[in-house]
Amino acid sequence: MLTELLPFIHQKAIETCPSIDPSENYISESSLKLYATGETEWSAFEWMHTECLPDLIKLACLLPAKEDSLRTVITKYLLAVSGRYGKDYLEHIMLPVFLIAAGDIDSGDFTYFPLSIQSKVRGFRPKTSVAEKIAIICVLPLLLSGILGSPSSRQQLEEYLRKLLIQNTKDGSFSMHHTAEIIDAIRFLCIFEEHHGVIFHILWEMVVSSDTNLKTSAAALLKALVPYVGVKVASTHVLPALITLGSDQNSAVKYASIDALGAVAQHFKSDMVVDKIHIQMDAFLEDGSHEATISVIRALAVAVPHSTDRLREYLLTKIFRLTSAPPTENDIERRRERANVFCEALRALDATDLPATSVRDLLLPSIQNLLKDVDALDPAHKEALEVIGRERSGGTLESIGKAMGAHLGIATSVSSFFGESSLLGKKEGGEQHDPAAASVPPQVGLQTQQENTRFGRIMRGGFGDMLRGKAKGGDEPS
Repeated sequence: MLTELLPFIHQKAIETCPSIDPSENYISESSLKLYATGETEWSAFEWMHTECLPDLIKLACLLPAKEDSLRTVITKYLLAVSGRYGKDYLEHIMLPVFLIAAGDIDSGDFTYFPLSIQSKVRGFRPKTSVAEKIAIICVLPLLLSGILGSPSSRQQLEEYLRKLLIQNTKDGSFSMHHTAEIIDAIRFLCIFEEHHGVIFHILWEMVVSSDTNLKTSAAALLKALVPYVGVKVASTHVLPALITLGSDQNSAVKYASIDALGAVAQHFKSDMVVDKIHIQMDAFLEDGSHEATISVIRALAVAVPHSTDRLREYLLTKIFRLTSAPPTENDIERRRERANVFCEALRALDATDLPATSVRDLLLPSIQNLLKDVDALDPAHKEALEVIGRERSGGTLESIGKAMGAHLGIATSVSSFFGESSLLGKKEGGEQHDPAAASVPPQVGLQTQQENTRFGRIMRGGFGDMLRGKAKGGDEPS
C-alpha cells in the first residue's frame, strides 16, 4: 500500500514546497536549506521522515533477526523513496534518521533539519544496551541495504562497511561489542548481489590484516555469506580467503576457517570445490592436534545431510583411520570430546544412503573402534552405535564382531568390546553365527527390512531419548 501511495505522497510534497518549481521531480539541496530554517511550514514533506520512516523502523524492530522476506520488502520501499525524492533527500534526511536509529549517534548530520524536528529525530536513538542491540540487529540491515545500498551511495557504503568491520576494534566505536550482530546485518546485505563486490573487497582487507580479531571475524563473515553466493564467487573469493586464513599461525583463526569450510561443503557440490575442501582438510588433519581434528570432523559432519557422496566417503574414511589409531590422550575429557564428535558424525552419516562397501569397510569398523573405549563414550552414543551396528550388519553384534575380525584379519571377541552386561550382550550373547555371514549379500527380505529402518536411522541422528526408549522396548525383527 505504501509503495502504491508513494508517487502521490511525493507529488504532494513537490506541489507544496515553497521554493520548488512543480515541474521538478526531486527535492533539491536549496529546498532542504530553506526547510532547515524552520521559517516555512511543509507538513506534506515532513510526513515521510517524521511519521512514515519512524513507523517502519519500529516495525523493523519487531521482526526476528532472520525474517529476511519482510525486511527485503522494507528495503525496496526505502530504495523507492530515495529514487523519487532524490540524492539530496537521501543523504541529508534519510541517512541521519537511520544512523541515529541504528545507534550510530556520532555520524548523523542534522544540518538540514529544523530545530523543532531535530529533537524528535534524536529521540529515535536507542536508550538502553538492550535497545542498542535490537537496533543493530533490526535497523542496521536497513541502513546498509535500503539507505547506503542506493546506487548513488555505493562509495559511502564501502566507507561505512570499512568503519564497521575494520575500525570497530577501536575503543568508543558504537559497534565494538556487537560483532555477531554486524556480521548478520552484512549477511542480509549480501542478499542483494550488486553489493558482493564491495563486501568481498573489504573482506580481503580483513583476511590480510595483521589483527587476529579481524581475521577471525573475516572467517565468521565468510561462513555467513556462503548461502548467498554462487559457485563462481565461492571458487574465486570465498575459498581463497579461507585457505589463506587456514594457513594462519594463530589457532583461533585457523579453526574459524575450518568452520567456514564446513559451510562451503554444505552448500556446494562442484567437484572443484569439493577437491579444494579435501586438500585443505587434509592439511588441517596433518597438524595432528586434538583441536584441529575436532574442528574438521564437526564441520564436515554438519555438512553431511547436504553434501556429495564423495565428501561423505571422505569423512567416513577419515573417521575410520582416526579411530583405528591407538588413543594418545590420557586426559579422559579430551577422549570423551573426541569420541562424541566421531559418534555425532557417524550418526549423521548413518542417516544417509551409504554404499554397502562403505558400510562394511568403514562404518561398522569405525563403530567397533569407538566401542573399545567404553569410558570415553556417552551412554546415549554407545546405545546408538550398537543399534546402528546391528541394523547395518543385518544381524547381531556377535556377527558384526566376527565379520569385522575376518575383514581386518584379526581375532575379535564382541564380549570384550561390549561386555556381557551390555544391552545387546544380554539379548544376543548366547547366539552362534557364521563368521562369513555378514559378508554375504543381504537377501531380498533383509533389504526390505533395511529400507524400513532408514527413517529410524534419520531419527536416530539426534534423538538419544528415543533410542533409549526403543532399546528398552525390545528388539527389531532380524
